[in-house]
Amino acid sequence: MKREERTCECRKCGKMFPRSEMTFTKDCNGIPFRFVCYNCYDELMEKGFDGEYYDEMDECIWDY
Repeated sequence: MKREERTCECRKCGKMFPRSEMTFTKDCNGIPFRFVCYNCYDELMEKGFDGEYYDEMDECIWDY
């Protein structure tokens, strides 16, 4: 019995792709960010990370 490969939607272009043709981008700290197709991955990772740069001060939830 042949197993059908699952398809997923690219979070950038919105097209459907087989799971094996997709990967996660990484944010500026190396944390998985978006699940995208390889074409969008190359475009999004041009600057080395996906999204906006942030540091630990941006993660502070307390207002001092």
